[in-house]
Amino acid sequence: MKQSAKVSKHVVISCDIWLTFHPAIEYLAALKSEYDNTSHQNAQMQRELKVAELARADNQQLQNEIMMMWEHLERIDPNSRHVFGAKTEQMYNLRAQASNRHAPLHPQQQAQPSWGAPLPNSAMQGVEYGGHAYDRR
Repeated sequence: MKQSAKVSKHVVISCDIWLTFHPAIEYLAALKSEYDNTSHQNAQMQRELKVAELARADNQQLQNEIMMMWEHLERIDPNSRHVFGAKTEQMYNLRAQASNRHAPLHPQQQAQPSWGAPLPNSAMQGVEYGGHAYDRR
């Protein structure tokens, strides 16, 4: 009977250990599965990022080529509008805003002195008071 009590005591201890470690083992297996899924998703997103970066670089290069071609066309034929779509319309509007910003709204008039007659376009000869020149001789 002693052996039977020893075996049942060993079985009870084994069951206690199983009940203690089994949930931990299942948790670790679930963590490994989540880690594997996350690693797979990360690798897939890195591949997609590389593709997106290449597409962005190609897009930027094409936009630069469109800009250069449009500017060349503007130089060749400056009197036409050259709008073929949204991008060329945007370039046209930016060019129009830039040229309006630099052009004066009204022609500038030369300032006239309020105390006398308009001065001729020659170099100053002396000082004028009330439209009469002052000569120190």
